[in-house]
Amino acid sequence: PGAQSYLSGTAIVFVDANGHEYTRLDLMELAALETAEGNRAAIILGWYSGMALNSTVNANGTVTMQITDAAGNPVTTPMSVDLNTFLQTQVAISELPGAQSYLSGTAIVFRDASGHEYTRIDLMELAALETAEGNRAAIILGWYSGMALNSTVNANGSVTMQITDAAGNPVTTPMSVDLNTFLQTQVAISELPGAQSYLSGTAIVFVDGNGHEYTRIDLMELAALETAEGNR
Repeated sequence: PGAQSYLSGTAIVFVDANGHEYTRLDLMELAALETAEGNRAAIILGWYSGMALNSTVNANGTVTMQITDAAGNPVTTPMSVDLNTFLQTQVAISELPGAQSYLSGTAIVFRDASGHEYTRIDLMELAALETAEGNRAAIILGWYSGMALNSTVNANGSVTMQITDAAGNPVTTPMSVDLNTFLQTQVAISELPGAQSYLSGTAIVFVDGNGHEYTRIDLMELAALETAEGNR
């Protein structure tokens, strides 16, 4: 049933920047082409698959994504999955409003030092490349995800981030999240003027002992490395 639902569903799961609408099967057809559009479709399908590996569809149709195990360690990729459940989970994820907003949004969320503009799906495409630009895009997407784990979108569109619990202790990474809410929170964070200024700013904010200059995004990239410079 999962395979049939995955292939036969008529739900629109992606809308490109030109307003073209795609079902899952449309994306599969497109992904078979060696074109920029085909690469984008393949990345979207891969994104569904990756998210589904640690997600569960609940009886009410919502999807819960596991973030950590009981010991607080990040969950890892399972060795095996029940294929029917895996496909049905991808179907559910692809039809979440949050997933569609995350993928289909046309808002510019990042500008690089050369003035090139990127949407979230542009960053996803870039993150698939093993290049300096791809690494930067992956770090930005990870930053959205990390910020969203302890943030809430308010009715007026603002975002509140939880810093401590009621006892004054730093909040910890939740074991699981409602995936739709999690994705919608990432959308909201990525479109905050403050987030865009933080990531896209070209101001030099640090000069090391050797005279090397760094912007905030440079420091974010460096912080991802397990080196003395990254620790700094």
